[in-house]
Amino acid sequence: MTTDTGRRAPDETGTPESHVDADDLTLAYLRVLRADQRRRDRRGTLFVLYATLLTGTIWLGPYLIAAGTAARDGSLHGPLAERALAAVPAVLPVLFATALLVAARRACWRGPVLPDAATVDWLLPLPVARARLLLPLLRRSVLFSVAAGAALGAVGGFLLYPLGATPGWASTLVGAGSGAAVGGLCTAVAAVVQRHQVASTGAGSRRWWYVAGLLPVLLAVPAAAAVVAERAGWGLAVAWSGPWGWAALPSAAVAGAAPGWAGVAGGALTVLCATGALMCARRAAEHVPARVLRAQCRLAFRVTAALYALDLRNARSLAGSVHHRRRTRRWRLPQPRGRALLVPWLDLTALLRAPSRLPGAPLWSATGVVLLALAARADAREAAVLLGLTALYAGYLGALRACEGARADGDDPRRASQLPWPHASLALHHALVPALLCGLGAAAGLLGCALLGLWHPKLPLLLAGVPAFVGAALVTAYRGPSPPVGVSGVAGVLLWNARGPLVVLALAAPAYPNGGGLGAPAWLALLGCLALGWARRLAALGARPTPHAGVSGTGRRR
Repeated sequence: MTTDTGRRAPDETGTPESHVDADDLTLAYLRVLRADQRRRDRRGTLFVLYATLLTGTIWLGPYLIAAGTAARDGSLHGPLAERALAAVPAVLPVLFATALLVAARRACWRGPVLPDAATVDWLLPLPVARARLLLPLLRRSVLFSVAAGAALGAVGGFLLYPLGATPGWASTLVGAGSGAAVGGLCTAVAAVVQRHQVASTGAGSRRWWYVAGLLPVLLAVPAAAAVVAERAGWGLAVAWSGPWGWAALPSAAVAGAAPGWAGVAGGALTVLCATGALMCARRAAEHVPARVLRAQCRLAFRVTAALYALDLRNARSLAGSVHHRRRTRRWRLPQPRGRALLVPWLDLTALLRAPSRLPGAPLWSATGVVLLALAARADAREAAVLLGLTALYAGYLGALRACEGARADGDDPRRASQLPWPHASLALHHALVPALLCGLGAAAGLLGCALLGLWHPKLPLLLAGVPAFVGAALVTAYRGPSPPVGVSGVAGVLLWNARGPLVVLALAAPAYPNGGGLGAPAWLALLGCLALGWARRLAALGARPTPHAGVSGTGRRR
């Protein structure tokens, strides 16, 4: 065998020049050394798979059995079921496009080609063929995503059976195939984004991320119009809009919402698109830069540790830190001339530095008004209740998107140590900008509903509930670090993190079915005062000095 003393070290993007025999010898030796570790990894993977299947069977099994029973006796057939089947070609493309966007965003901090720490630290600097190391990881990610997509798609396809999609085995198989294709597409898109991760997180690519983020919204508008107005042509137009819609055509054909030839053509286009995307992903995986692999290996470990500890705020902050590199400050607000405008100026500046949140607040508030209008016009009580609860949650999301400054102060109380207010009063100052943005969004939603003929006397209640939504969002912002999982368990930690919206929205929900008179607005105003007082109390508790805290922020008046 020839010697390898003259081989060059690998560059950042290409494959090193090395002999295949030497690569085989090196990798075979490492396989022998890592045999025990691979067995432990396989046992861990099998345990996770077993736990997932057991949990899914316990939680979904009774509902699937009930769905099968309802399919046999036809108890779910009716106008609502027919409308749900007609909405399949309009709703599924929105879900598939959202899945592709989430996969692309996730690939910026954890791509499908992610070696372990030992491979990153020891093998990448060596002259070993990059494809030998990375392509098995890509195949593993593809198999996992295809299997997960097929399982979720099979469940979704089976749920169409009790609504009237026959036969049941056809809807299940078609759903599994569509889910598998979407899973493969998600992995392929993620691999391409990971290959160009340095360019995709730069300042020049932010506008492309904004355009990609608008894709589900642009698809949701005609989809919602097709569901509300019961126009099948709009739903089919959404389904033919791209690969995210082609995968929905077979399920739409089984549900009777699309012709059979459209289902066959959509399935063929989906398979061709997924195959081509996976071929592009294979070429991209071989040239992922080494610096990207090193950075993602460390960042993924930190995010995974935060997720295991159920520290969702820390995990979101770590995952979002990738998109804040090399960001330029283009928009600057003029300096405030009065002390009363200082906190609103800081909040607006924080929103301008996170521009994806600025339009989100009024948009979610306007969406909540539209959903409440649809709930008031719904025929079935179940649909009215579901749309009403979704409208309340949309109002809360609008307020949460605007509480960026309060969230920063809740994460680090020392940030506001130089402001001339105590932390308790500062929480109330942070409510001004979210209330203004949500109020503007709710007013725009009211105007739109009036112009479209969807007006109802209950709609102004969402505008009256803005203080309650802002209070719930401030409670979330000032909730502080998550408690240890071992103290209260997983369910306790999740409830602790979501206690603000759960309590406030549960108390606000009874005011909307009986919206007549002055009782409901008075109750919402009282609830808003209570929620703001709760946030004020949490802000004061979060600012208490700790034994290891410094002088800054500890001697302030309460």
